[in-house]
Amino acid sequence: KREACMDLCRKTVVKLGGSVLSSRKNIAAVPKLVSLYENPVLVVSALAGVTQALTDFISGLKGPVETVSVEDFLARLRGMHLDSAGDSVRKSRLNWGLQAELDSELAALKGLLQGLAFLGEVPDSIRARVLAFGERLSARVLFRVLAHAGVNARVVTPEEMGLATDSCFLNATIDIARSKGTANGVLAGSFTAVVPGFYGLSGDGRVTLLSRGGSDYSAAAIAACIAAPSLDIFKDVAGYLSADPAFVADARSIPRLSYREAAELSYFGARILHPRTMEPLCGAGTPIRLFPFPAGEGMEPATVIHRQSPVDDAVVKSVTFSDDFSIVEIRGDGVGLVPGLLAKVSDAISRVGINIKSVITAQTAINLLLERGDGAAAARAVDKLDIQAVEAVRIRENAGVVAVVGEGIRTRPGIAARMFTALATAGINVRMIAFGASPVAAYFVVNREDRALSVSVIHQAFFSRAVAT
Repeated sequence: KREACMDLCRKTVVKLGGSVLSSRKNIAAVPKLVSLYENPVLVVSALAGVTQALTDFISGLKGPVETVSVEDFLARLRGMHLDSAGDSVRKSRLNWGLQAELDSELAALKGLLQGLAFLGEVPDSIRARVLAFGERLSARVLFRVLAHAGVNARVVTPEEMGLATDSCFLNATIDIARSKGTANGVLAGSFTAVVPGFYGLSGDGRVTLLSRGGSDYSAAAIAACIAAPSLDIFKDVAGYLSADPAFVADARSIPRLSYREAAELSYFGARILHPRTMEPLCGAGTPIRLFPFPAGEGMEPATVIHRQSPVDDAVVKSVTFSDDFSIVEIRGDGVGLVPGLLAKVSDAISRVGINIKSVITAQTAINLLLERGDGAAAARAVDKLDIQAVEAVRIRENAGVVAVVGEGIRTRPGIAARMFTALATAGINVRMIAFGASPVAAYFVVNREDRALSVSVIHQAFFSRAVAT
């Protein structure tokens, strides 16, 4: 009985993304969704387009900015959020409360923006504080929409729940152990909590971001903190597919994925979930359920992510791609044998704030896969080391990375042969290959203009054959 009671008392964490919060119609449908749960924790992204608008505005602060431009920008934000609440809220007594809450948030944002205008630069710590306002504002709107529908709800901020992170301002890691106690206490009770996603707090109380799209990661961490029975994520897409439907018209839905498969798909460009969403939930085995929005009673998840997924004859679950890569090639006859060379290079690149996404090495070359646009800065950092064994450092920006993902991919014979036969038949040149680094993924580099055809022919090689058998 005690275990049954504990299970009933556990709150499901429900995540709503910005693409879902893209219209008054969608936002008006949120109370109906919430009614399908018992006192859920609702983690929200910023309204569609708001994070980008904040990013663009602070990127333009290169010198003194007229006060009126700040005022105009804030007025547009205010109007957007008031409008998103819908006519029913705007014409009710709750409208005054929403206006007051938005004005309070925007007054704090105004102080930051005016300060940045005088500075003429945007430190990472201030950038994090500014961009977090997107989620703070949307939470206020959702709270008032729920209240108008009679839902007992309240806003619970990361500050109140003590969502602790490290001190990396723009790509923070959540500390579940430090967050768990306070989060459980604050979120307990018979109410729906509306939580702004995307940010947490460093040890000294400063705002840190969880990188772009990090509200998924927020929701996963909160689910881990309160031992939620599941993390339910609502998107404007029908879960994971076997390929991007823009490239493959007959892409199939994937009903089940393992944590590892979902993480690799996210890492290599399937923009369904933040790549770190799976990380906090693997240990407890908390399922992640993806639903299309809106969903009605008797709703069925499009994709369930759990510890294991079925392995069929084709093995490959999905073919994905990413253009978010550039390559720095470090050449020299003996670079592969110089002790400590890779450590020196990695340290130098890390010190200029660049993340190395993958490394492919050989006797005469070390290839570093970085985020697109980071190549030039990384190459300069390597050049400054003046390593005798390095003869040349080259940047290759025209890189498309294509990955095939599926449990068993590393151990099933013939996967690589089928993949590269399909590419050769289509006349596609493969520039680099990595097979075996992950137990569930293999990836290769092609010229960016070839990545769409690469996805198409590989999908046909695996999935048309699966149909035939």
